[in-house]
Amino acid sequence: MRSGLLTQRLLALVAVHLTLILGLFLVRQIVDLPSGFGSSQFSNSAELQALSTDRLLELRDGVDQDLTRFIPGYLVVGLAAIAVAVSIRSFQRTRDLVTVVALLLVLGVLADVFETILFARSLDQALTGPTASSLAVQATRVFFVVKWVALVLSYLVLLVLVLRPGPTRGS
Repeated sequence: MRSGLLTQRLLALVAVHLTLILGLFLVRQIVDLPSGFGSSQFSNSAELQALSTDRLLELRDGVDQDLTRFIPGYLVVGLAAIAVAVSIRSFQRTRDLVTVVALLLVLGVLADVFETILFARSLDQALTGPTASSLAVQATRVFFVVKWVALVLSYLVLLVLVLRPGPTRGS
């Protein structure tokens, strides 16, 4: 009986990771973000000013891809991973963890949206003015950190949801 529960948890762990890996791979294939887009969001004002107009416009186009395809795409993948975990675990006994995972995922997504909007503002300022606003750049960095903390915590709580002792469906 105990080895059966362990096998179910390990299969659930594999299923959740396959959902995440394959889902994020597909999202990345669908979305055409410019190379270095993510790291560019962490650039300071001087680094943005040093970029060519063509590169700034390329990054600005990446903002639209990020907001309309990439962020919604990884939100759907995250929700799918939660659904896989819930389909294997007894929802009645894991409702609190499911809620925490979902809230952390949504917090990460919202922080990413704000980060990307602020990055767009910094790019627009770099395109039109002599200097990009350091306030927008600093706020972008804050949202970058909030996003990654929330997404990593969401993943860790998802692992707890899958591996935590307790009943699985059908047990």
